[in-house]
Amino acid sequence: MTFENVLANCIERIERGASLNECLTDHPRFATQLKPALELTEIMRGAGRARLSAAAYARGREEMLAQVRM
Repeated sequence: MTFENVLANCIERIERGASLNECLTDHPRFATQLKPALELTEIMRGAGRARLSAAAYARGREEMLAQVRM
């Protein structure tokens, strides 16, 4: 299993209720790399979603569509 696969698996497990330590224990080979990535994932998950005003959303949407049309 690659680091990327293990990380994706651990993120899914944490979202379903597993602890960070469970994932680290299950993947000791990648524990050093996993710990900061999973800690960041937990921080970001706790931060919530950004709330855009309708105008900001519309501007972002138009910019994205302009890029797609290029």
